This record gives sequence, structure tokens and C-alpha cells, in this order.
Amino acid sequence: MSAPFRWFHIEFNTFGTWLPGDPRGFRDHDHRIHSSGDYRNPPPPVEHQALHRWVSSRMSQAVVILAPLQRCEVGPVLCDSLQRQGMHVAAVAVSQNHVHALLGAAMDESAVRKAVGNCKRRASHALRAAVPGSLWQRKIGVRFMRDERHFRNALAYILRHAEKGAWVWSEEGARRD
Repeated sequence: MSAPFRWFHIEFNTFGTWLPGDPRGFRDHDHRIHSSGDYRNPPPPVEHQALHRWVSSRMSQAVVILAPLQRCEVGPVLCDSLQRQGMHVAAVAVSQNHVHALLGAAMDESAVRKAVGNCKRRASHALRAAVPGSLWQRKIGVRFMRDERHFRNALAYILRHAEKGAWVWSEEGARRD
């Protein structure tokens, strides 16, 4: 028996761009450690500074920031890969240091994570010559869309990334406002 069709908001970062102790705010996956702020209201500059310095010093390669042409190269690969894996893609935004996607699928969360992992691998191969080593961080943020309002807000949020220089694609008619 297959899972019911659901919408998911997916987010993942380029390598080394949002580490524990980040001055923009952070929290670890189990919320054992987290800052007092977030990217909208950053924590005090010295909060977790030593942790960020330590984590940064242990990185095996440089931080990956995608240039505008690289975003344009990676975006279509991500969309194509997601669609080939049976996902309905409403929107994708590729920024200099992260990706957002609004996806629909008759899959559970673990199957969605696996499909997105496959898509990240394909995108890495597309930029292998320009970005040797890891292109993406391991973690994938997956949020289930609760209702139509949640879907619309996530879609608008993703599409607004175009104003910040992101490569953005949306399905014809996906914007329902």
C-alpha cells in the first residue's frame, strides 16, 4: 500500500555554510544546543563563537558558495531529478548557499529524503569540475504542509528568493494568489 499524496517543503544547504555556532543563529538536530536568536533576530555576536571557530577549523574543504551561473546550472538538474523520481515539483529556488523546494509525492518522509539525496548527488555531478569535493551538507530539512494556507505561504516564500538573486523555477499555475 502506498503512502497518501502529500506536499513537502524541502531545504538543504551548500557545504559549510550554516555550521553549529553560526552567528546568524542555529540549533542542532536534537535541540541540545541552540542559540538565543535566529537569522531574523541574530543572537549576540559572541554567543557560541568558540564553537563556530572550532567547527570551522575541522572542515576538510572550503565553504561552497554558488555563483549565479552555477545556480542556473544546478537548478534544472534538481528539478529534472526530482520529477524523474516521481515527485510533483511546484517550485524550486537555488540561492548562493541553500536550496528550497516545494514537492508533492505519494511517499513517506524517509522516501522523500532518499529521493532528495539522489537529486543532490546528480546536482553535485553537474558541478564536479567547478566544485570538487562536497557540494552539499548532509542534512535535509523536510516539513510537511499542513493545509492550503501553509502551502501558499511556503510557495510565496520560495518564489521571493528571486528578489535576492536566486535561480527560481515554478510550475505553471503553482502560484495560487
